[in-house]
Amino acid sequence: MNRRRLRRAFGEASADQRRAADEAAAQARADLAAGGFAANVSPDPALEAQARAVSFDAVMRLRQAEAEGKATSARSAALSSAAPRSVLRRPVLLTGLVAATVVVAVVVSAVLPGGTPSAAAGTPPLLTFSQVSVSTDLDDVEPARAELLTLASRAAAQPAVDGSRGYVLTRSEWALSSSADASDPRAAVVPFETTITVTPDGAAVRVDHRGTPLTPDGRGIAGSSAPPGGPALQTDRFPPGYLDLQLPASLPRDPTALRGDLVQRGDCLAASAQGAAASGGDDGEDAVCLVKAVTSLYSYQLLPPDLQAALWQVLAAEPGLKLAGTGTDRAGRPCVAVVLDTSQGGRTERWVLMADPATGAFLGMDQMLTAGSEGGVPAPVVLDFTVERGARSF
Repeated sequence: MNRRRLRRAFGEASADQRRAADEAAAQARADLAAGGFAANVSPDPALEAQARAVSFDAVMRLRQAEAEGKATSARSAALSSAAPRSVLRRPVLLTGLVAATVVVAVVVSAVLPGGTPSAAAGTPPLLTFSQVSVSTDLDDVEPARAELLTLASRAAAQPAVDGSRGYVLTRSEWALSSSADASDPRAAVVPFETTITVTPDGAAVRVDHRGTPLTPDGRGIAGSSAPPGGPALQTDRFPPGYLDLQLPASLPRDPTALRGDLVQRGDCLAASAQGAAASGGDDGEDAVCLVKAVTSLYSYQLLPPDLQAALWQVLAAEPGLKLAGTGTDRAGRPCVAVVLDTSQGGRTERWVLMADPATGAFLGMDQMLTAGSEGGVPAPVVLDFTVERGARSF
């Protein structure tokens, strides 16, 4: 179920359905608290470690929203029960379900303390690039293959890193929630600033801070060395084995083999078959699933340069990815951008992946709605964005 369908389903749930969801959520929380899994979860320790990584962000975003008192019980139930039960029962790097649940819990109608209206109200401005605007028909745009292969060669030339010794990831995130009214003048475009510290035994500590409002041009994300822009909202600790630090080393570097691995782990074949059946043809589900799988690796792992290069090579083989040109990302960094249009579940979206043209580093992703409306806000509108601010090993 995609993000918008998930929101509508829980927004229209009956009282009995909500109570049932709350009961499922309570059981899911108990499972997580005990460090165990439901009976239908694969017993393979390696798959369990990967599954824990997948559920990591969804569970944390749920807790953050609940701590702020801005998640309904039904949406909380959806997140809590979906993460350990639906996601953990199969080997996954990242599926549409996790991507959907994360966004539902990220509350972005951020009223400043005391109810003071923010000067930066509404939704983030759309980023612009040299070759593509939000209204550009991608059928008329050249594939991004050549640029992606260039990014691969630049990434491969970077110094080696070893995430098995532990690492620190920093990023900023924002998402449009259906519970937020983006037309409210008190609604500030305030991203979350997240730091994830992972030790060699796979234990992790995640600290979320409220960031500072974006500048009028939709940028203003601080660099990785900048102190957090606001107070800590949540600190969560995870036990040894929660993340699999050996996963990057275990993935193949040959692009064909790596693609097959990502397809299998991400259940891309099933997603592609379902999408084709629903649309009467190929609607780019393979590319969508592969982009999700690639970005999920960056979410929780410190990736060595040769793996980063191989991931760009995998995406270079997808004709649906088109070159958007050059520009600057939400942190003001020079970037090259590639875009992908998708119409999953009847929702028309455009995804923008940004990378450093000099190093091949993945800088982040914007997701836009290009038709219809969301939360009362008409398209085109930014649904969510992630800015990768830094990654370093111990």
